[in-house]
Amino acid sequence: SDLISRSGGSSVAELRYFKKYAILIPFPSAAEDHQFDNAAVLAAEGGGEIIRQEDLTSETLSARLNDVLAHPEKYRSTASANDLSINDGVGILLRKINERLKKNR
Repeated sequence: SDLISRSGGSSVAELRYFKKYAILIPFPSAAEDHQFDNAAVLAAEGGGEIIRQEDLTSETLSARLNDVLAHPEKYRSTASANDLSINDGVGILLRKINERLKKNR
């Protein structure tokens, strides 16, 4: 299924991991507009598109949703095109912590 989402770091990471296409609406009051930056990365990879909250109307959202629903194969293949997920993120993080601890002994 396709999604409508804010674009916090965790949300964007999950969208990338599960290869889900999303219409991203960055939270406008996020510090230093970082949600827009997160959304821009995902959009550049083909995993979503951005609608600024100030540009959001029922008409703009409806038009985007209608297009996504009318052409689901286009958006699913776009979101799946780049495999940027890290399958062993916890393992990588634990190894790095362990390496750092060994250096500091």
